[in-house]
Amino acid sequence: MSHARRACAVASRLARASSLRPVAAPAFVSCSRWRSLTTGAGPSTSQFGMKQSGPFVDYETAPKPPTEAEAGPFTSIDSVDAWTKAGIPRPVIDRLLAAYPECVAPTPAQLAFLLGIAKGDVDIFLRDYMGRGKTFALVLAALAIVENKGRVVVMLPTPHLARQVTALLLALGDARVSTVSNDGEADLNARVLLGTPRSFLALAGKKRNMTLGDRLKGVTHVFVDEIDSQIGPLPHSRMTKSQLERHPSRKHTPAVADALNSLFGIKVKQDGYIDFSGRKNITSVFSSATLDNTTRRHIYGRGWVRPKGGAATKHILDLDFSAAATPKQVALRDTMAVIAKRAGAVSAQPTQRKPRHYAFSVSPEGKIVPLDLARPGDSGFIPPVVDEKGREIDLDTLPLKGKSANKPRPGLPVTLLEGMAYLHATVPPPSGTYSLAVLPDGASVTGATTELAALGLNVIALVPEVLEGGIEPPPATAPHIMLLTTRAAVPGLHLPHLHSIYLLNGLDVSKLSKSAKMAGGREGQSLVYSIITGRLGRLATEVGDPANPQRVVSIVQHDSYEEWALRHMFGDMYTKWQFALSQWPGEIS
Repeated sequence: MSHARRACAVASRLARASSLRPVAAPAFVSCSRWRSLTTGAGPSTSQFGMKQSGPFVDYETAPKPPTEAEAGPFTSIDSVDAWTKAGIPRPVIDRLLAAYPECVAPTPAQLAFLLGIAKGDVDIFLRDYMGRGKTFALVLAALAIVENKGRVVVMLPTPHLARQVTALLLALGDARVSTVSNDGEADLNARVLLGTPRSFLALAGKKRNMTLGDRLKGVTHVFVDEIDSQIGPLPHSRMTKSQLERHPSRKHTPAVADALNSLFGIKVKQDGYIDFSGRKNITSVFSSATLDNTTRRHIYGRGWVRPKGGAATKHILDLDFSAAATPKQVALRDTMAVIAKRAGAVSAQPTQRKPRHYAFSVSPEGKIVPLDLARPGDSGFIPPVVDEKGREIDLDTLPLKGKSANKPRPGLPVTLLEGMAYLHATVPPPSGTYSLAVLPDGASVTGATTELAALGLNVIALVPEVLEGGIEPPPATAPHIMLLTTRAAVPGLHLPHLHSIYLLNGLDVSKLSKSAKMAGGREGQSLVYSIITGRLGRLATEVGDPANPQRVVSIVQHDSYEEWALRHMFGDMYTKWQFALSQWPGEIS
């Protein structure tokens, strides 16, 4: 019996009763947790231009919540006035403050976005860190648009997120809302329609020779959340002609592209020519925490925002509240702060707790070793090799030393599952919280569920049937539950009581082709890591305590390409991705 099975023996004696029941409303709101950030500053202080070293405030440096005497009474800020000046209708504000009283004012990104929506006739890019309430801002904006006789289409990456957003819309407003089912069924008279791009395409396909824009009359706005994950990897300027021809984006058009073209009335000819002449006058909003310039250029080129140049430049509001913002984007958000200040609107800079990052390699014999960024060169490990142009050479073409595991192994090695079970059993998350195991692409959910159950873990696979009913917080007295999902299902997944994420096979770079690796695929996988990490540290999500913070644990095979990719991300790329390894709180033997 391996050490993982021995460590989990006690867990196998626990009951495995599921605690899943539908929930009334999601809790993925985004507001300032510490009232002192707004109450102490007064109603005229704006913090749009506040510089940060990274996307999170660490536990050790996060301000403590003020006492009532320090912060003054809760009414020192007129929350109704703050949200009203952001363009939110009074009935929505009343429900918002009743359900989420900590939402004393919109965050800087939310306020700038809502003011842009209220101005009208502008297409908007919105980028802010994970968990800062971008999706929540879309909900509030949709309700404000409906109040002004508009109609909104919301495209989301997963059906699970669509149902959550629908629940929040119904909880905060009286608008007629409908979720488009996978087979294209929906209430066509609804003022807000939500769904995945594929569900909208199914809706359009129910009427022959009719576009989505023809079927949905009177649409004034379209919101697309997590746009870059829906588009997928895009080619970049350094690619050769042959690489461009082989790029996945040239072979398979993303569903979101077809859905937007059908809604806007944009026609793509067989020769690749794009006809914008019939584009409908619909305002578009694209939101993501990882919205980069490549994605922006792609959106411009496809005509999903109104053309840039001349007077039309005023139609685009490019809001970026991340550390990657350009000087022009920083200047724009400062300008929006001035506009907000003149209107008397109050913003609240959110404070988030930073999850801890850990990484381990597992040998073929099952030995677990923490990732060492300063690993000696005589370990037998073969780092990636580059050609004369600095491009990475696929390790599959290189000779291996001894029995090194550089070549990707088929399937998911059981040693990774055992290593995760051992770490989970020796340093368990707090009671009343979930863990989430994220499988690499191509791994069997059924097989992993069976193996983890044999190791004594209480496992629930997040299949569509489970997500359909919703996930209720586990009782504090219940055995700890580990949820299981695939990487494709992570974007948009919100689990308020999630404490730990186990990332099996690390960045999963080995799935990429040689050309994809040479074209920056590893960096793209680092974006995926950022999206997965964004499931933790979300505002209005109180999980754990400073002594037991939320965590992301990557587990890879020893001396593998995945191990090198992790060391590269945590080492050379640290300044870009803002990730740092922490020391595991338990012992590894």
